[in-house]
Amino acid sequence: MEITVRSQEDANSYAIIKIDGRVDATNSEQIGDVFDVLIAQGLLKFLVDVSQINYINTSGLRELVTLQKWCRKNNGELKLVVTTKSKVDEVIQMTGLGKFFSIFANEVAAAASLGLVNVNQK
Repeated sequence: MEITVRSQEDANSYAIIKIDGRVDATNSEQIGDVFDVLIAQGLLKFLVDVSQINYINTSGLRELVTLQKWCRKNNGELKLVVTTKSKVDEVIQMTGLGKFFSIFANEVAAAASLGLVNVNQK
C-alpha cells in the first residue's frame, strides 16, 4: 500500500489523500495514522482517493468510517473518489456504506464539492 498526501493550510484548509494498492489488517492502521496527523494540523476538509486500491477489507473500511464520523462530529467534510464497479465500490455498496459517504467518480468533482478550485491533480 502507498499513501500520498497533499495538503494546504489556509482559510480553505484541506488534504487530498491518495491510497494505492492493497489495504488489509496488516497496513490499514497506517491510514488512520495519516488521518490523525492531518486532524492534529487542524484540517477539516478531506478528499480521499481510493480509486487505485485493488483490495480493501473491513479494517480499511473502518479507517474511512472513523474519519467520516469525526468529520460529522467536528463540522468537517470527507469526499471519496471511487471508481464505479471497482472492488472498492463493490465492497462499499455491499456493506451499505454507499449512503454513508459522499462518493465521486473523479478528483475534480470531489474537489468542487468541497469548494476547492484550481486543485492540481498529481
